[in-house]
Amino acid sequence: MALLMQIVKTDNEDNAVLSLKIMIDLHRHYKTVVADQVQPFLDFVFAMYANMPNIVREAFDTNSTMTGSTPAATVPTPHHSI
Repeated sequence: MALLMQIVKTDNEDNAVLSLKIMIDLHRHYKTVVADQVQPFLDFVFAMYANMPNIVREAFDTNSTMTGSTPAATVPTPHHSI
């Protein structure tokens, strides 16, 4: 379980999803054996959600160094003569 948690924390999304599925299956079939790993997992999930505002702000910050490189910013606006 510790290795699966490490993969969830550090590896790419595909491997993390696969690790989560394995963890769920292990918990489903061996609840008493892996019961001590439930709280660390829940702590990790809680930390992810607690950090969500910072991640969203960082991803969608309009004052980032990437200003002007978003698809919406690079689409030319039509010029209409009135």
